[in-house]
Amino acid sequence: LIGVSLSTGLGSISGQLDNGFNKQFNEQSYPDLIIKNIDGTGINQELVSEINELDKVFNTELLFEIDDRESRTIVMNFKNNQVNKVLLKEGRLPENINEVLVEESNLYLNEYELGETIKYSNRLLQISDLEVKVVGIVNNMMYIPKLEIYNNQEIDTNVAIKNVFYFDKEFFNIP
Repeated sequence: LIGVSLSTGLGSISGQLDNGFNKQFNEQSYPDLIIKNIDGTGINQELVSEINELDKVFNTELLFEIDDRESRTIVMNFKNNQVNKVLLKEGRLPENINEVLVEESNLYLNEYELGETIKYSNRLLQISDLEVKVVGIVNNMMYIPKLEIYNNQEIDTNVAIKNVFYFDKEFFNIP
């Protein structure tokens, strides 16, 4: 009798979990395919447009992601975002270059407060000590909070990301 009850209980949880994941995947438009270029040459808007012309491709978006030491910088279009939508947990979207979103803290990622001013630096983008204000805290399904995120750029693959910063493409010029 206990085995039947336990089995039945787990079966109903499985369906609820499935529905919950599907709902979140759909709401945040989790991508079916991610194409990354890690050799530094980048992927340009022309290639994105070509991919978008393929049969069965409905939405493509270009975002810029670069790791520098313990920080990941993501530059994306928040206003017209159709794929991999970040979920705004608190605050609002950036309105200028001096405003940033941060990934929700967890066991591995640092915690930031709304309104906190931080000095943002990125060697690869040649930015040092840019004062930015945290205006929003987000959750991105691309980052699983129970796992460490490793730096894609460092030779030492044991460098874990501790900060994920999101800038709006409208205000952030990529060199």
